[in-house]
Amino acid sequence: MATIPPKVSTDASPVILPSGWSVSGDSLFDGLTQSWKATHDEFGQGLLKHYRGWALAPDEIGEFNEWFSKRRIHHPGWPNEYASGICKGVPWVIEHSRNGETLGQRMTRFGRPPIADTINLGIQLAQILEVAHQNQLAHGVLSPELVLFQENPTEPFLLLEIGVLPHVVQGGIDRLKAVVSQMDPFRFMAPETLQGRGVTNFSDIFSLGALLYWSLTGEAPFTGDTPEEVFANQPQKPPRTPPELRMGVPQGLSQLVMRMLTIQPGHRLKSMAEVASTLERIAKLGNQNPLEGYDVSQGKGRPAPGSAGALQEELDLLEKHLFQHPADETSLYKKAQSLFKLGCFAKAVKACETAIDHNPRLGHVWQLKGQCLLDMDEPKKALEIWNRLSKAIPGNAKFHIRRAQAHIRLHELDQASAALKAAEKCEQISDGEQIEIPIARADILKVQKHFDTALHELDTFLKAHPHNADALCLRHEVKVRLKDPMGALEDLTEAVRSHPSHIPSRSAKARLLLAKNRAEEATEDVDQLVDRQPNCLDHRLLRIQQRLSIGDPATALEDANHMAKDALPGDEILRHQAWLLACIGDGELRDPKEALEIARQGCDATGGSDPDWLETLAAAWASLNQFEGAIGWQTKALQILDDCALPEQQSRLELYKAHKPFRLK
Repeated sequence: MATIPPKVSTDASPVILPSGWSVSGDSLFDGLTQSWKATHDEFGQGLLKHYRGWALAPDEIGEFNEWFSKRRIHHPGWPNEYASGICKGVPWVIEHSRNGETLGQRMTRFGRPPIADTINLGIQLAQILEVAHQNQLAHGVLSPELVLFQENPTEPFLLLEIGVLPHVVQGGIDRLKAVVSQMDPFRFMAPETLQGRGVTNFSDIFSLGALLYWSLTGEAPFTGDTPEEVFANQPQKPPRTPPELRMGVPQGLSQLVMRMLTIQPGHRLKSMAEVASTLERIAKLGNQNPLEGYDVSQGKGRPAPGSAGALQEELDLLEKHLFQHPADETSLYKKAQSLFKLGCFAKAVKACETAIDHNPRLGHVWQLKGQCLLDMDEPKKALEIWNRLSKAIPGNAKFHIRRAQAHIRLHELDQASAALKAAEKCEQISDGEQIEIPIARADILKVQKHFDTALHELDTFLKAHPHNADALCLRHEVKVRLKDPMGALEDLTEAVRSHPSHIPSRSAKARLLLAKNRAEEATEDVDQLVDRQPNCLDHRLLRIQQRLSIGDPATALEDANHMAKDALPGDEILRHQAWLLACIGDGELRDPKEALEIARQGCDATGGSDPDWLETLAAAWASLNQFEGAIGWQTKALQILDDCALPEQQSRLELYKAHKPFRLK
């Protein structure tokens, strides 16, 4: 558990400082940098850090300057900079002064912290790193000496040296060993970093897992006297679980840490946001298992979707907070996430755009906006985002896959194939992303109308992954095209059975049942859709259609009233609301005057050319026993429909001519 203290040296600063800066006192060497106290007449105290083992080649200097410019994003979780530069090929930086003690120093004095403190440490560090990752910054070595507890306990932890190691590793393992001259940090590095292959977001997840393991147990998960020994021991000598070394460690926390320490990068969690949210659940649940509904062992789990009620409560709290702090980027992102989970995609996009207006560098917000646009069937707008992200971070397979999905919806199939090839070339690709690629290729075949080939590809894929909901959902589409509705329904039924929370499968199943005049059987599916995403317009419209088909207009009216609150004149949901208010059989629920007002506004908004709105206006007049107006508007609707008019639409005109209103049964 002991840590190596910084060494004091009387060496003079080798750096030619910017105007106004001076250094004083002895220097400290911590194994990575040599540092001096620095002073400026205007800025006050600072800290000069000289990376003395890091010699840049001439062709690296431009890249270094671009790399270090990313570190200047202001964030309370890492030290902010006054200046940086290069002196005789060696980088230096002047950071804001800070006082406190490192995690290593604190544990040397007090021993292992309480488990709750370790969880809180993990949450804060994961949140800091999530922001860093979304701004294209990684860390690479979360060793105890690089986590600083500030003197003021109300101040957050500081994560030191963020963004440094990824650039060092680009020079290979020899430069890594030259810059990091002490052994301790290597015990907290991911295998790919120890090989000199680079530092990614996945590397930071491993490194944070190693730090949490050390904080819980007092031991590093992997040992060795040289970097090569640590690397060799990682696959050959798996660590004991934290509960074996310390009583009282929750099983869920142990599972999470061990998953973060997985050797294969793609088998770790997908993001620091997932790490933080899982730790928050652990903190709330104590010794209960927080990973129920979250697949930790297989490397492809996602947080189980929260209940609609809990999400709405969280959204209400966020709205109150944002009223007072409208520029809080974290809260805006959480608001967008909650709206996305509730199925309010358009509102989620607006929340993302507000956050982006405050800070255009929020990569995680761009990703959420891109996913929302895909789910809203706005592939052109989504493609702009995924193109931008994949150009900024070409090694991220997820970005290329989403880009391919957008191209497929735009029927740009050559571009989609090229994007999938780019995804396959990415070194860091998770199991989940690898699974998405063959599904996307089958989707291309479907769009090309090679239905038999697409079916063969999906059959082969599903033999290996029999319960993959996305593949089952796609195979149902292919089978519908091949006129196999029963086989299509079987696929959707299996998808829903295996993954009850898979929204696309439930929605497709309900629509297929309605198309086959089996509306009664769709009741459970449409109810589940509305329960999970109560503010999703598509789900409410689907249930309105289903309820009207089974003779339950009262529930249909409840759905219409619920969604009408945020609607604009001319929106489809308002037409359903007006139609139900005019035609529902229950006199206590019927309100023809309100229906007439809504229908008039809808006709004005659509220029009086939408036959559905005209029919709704006719029904409202008839419900008020104003049959002359009803006949006129119904006649105009039929003239627009011409040969496309249905028999029941014509029969309603005859009903009005007989001075009878139309009533839903």
